[in-house]
Amino acid sequence: AWVLAEDRQPKVMRFWLDFSGAGTVESRGVELPAERLFFTASAFDTDGVAAARAELLPTKQKVFAAQAELDEVNKAAEGSALKLLGVAQKMDALGAAKAAVERVEKKLPEGRDPVAGYVPGAPGKVFFDGGPISVKR
Repeated sequence: AWVLAEDRQPKVMRFWLDFSGAGTVESRGVELPAERLFFTASAFDTDGVAAARAELLPTKQKVFAAQAELDEVNKAAEGSALKLLGVAQKMDALGAAKAAVERVEKKLPEGRDPVAGYVPGAPGKVFFDGGPISVKR
């Protein structure tokens, strides 16, 4: 059984495999218990990943620009009373730019080459990223 939870970013693919009738299963030196195993993986639609990748570079460039402006204000207003106000404004802009990068990066899989495939009911191809395995006892 499986479910693709689309109510969060990134989407979450949850599924289980029942090994209870198989006895002990071993693969690549890892022994799996003879019971139901639950898996979770992050899921990303390919169109969303393409859009986020296109958005990432300009968003990162805004961080570099905000950092350069902050450095310039720091250097130019040395000893000035207005320096504090200017630095505060530039730091706010830098914080906003960094937050924007984080929002874009959440739309991307962590793995460099995630596995892509079709899931019944999903509108298109979906990338799957790594996730945990658990056994409920």
